[in-house]
Amino acid sequence: MFREPAITKGMAIMGRPGVMRSMLLCGFMLLMFGCATSQPINMERSQAAYASGDYLTAYREAAIVADDVRAPSAQRYEAAYLAGVAAYNIDKFHEAQRYFEQARRSADPGLAGDAAAMLGLVHARLGRHALAARTLLEDEHK
Repeated sequence: MFREPAITKGMAIMGRPGVMRSMLLCGFMLLMFGCATSQPINMERSQAAYASGDYLTAYREAAIVADDVRAPSAQRYEAAYLAGVAAYNIDKFHEAQRYFEQARRSADPGLAGDAAAMLGLVHARLGRHALAARTLLEDEHK
């Protein structure tokens, strides 16, 4: 008795009207828009890790969201601030500087001010005391 190979059966399904078109459309949508966003999951993980003192995980998870251009800007700024604080706590001052500079551009004045204050602390930790003072004074006058 002859059995049709499984691969041929699959090809028969794809040959049905509309199936191939649906598969191509689905593939195109995945390429264009990616899979479902994981930003809320990353932020939850980051916040939980930070709360438990696991600053490295908090930094990594928040950085994913902060660097994701598809995420809403408000969420990216919050994630950048969290990534900056976590990086600061594990002595990754250059990374902290990068994320505080990003968070400083937030439309939320509280978040932007906190980021500027932390940026001043980063500059001080890197031995840039005059820049630290200027950073804090500039933000005070905004």
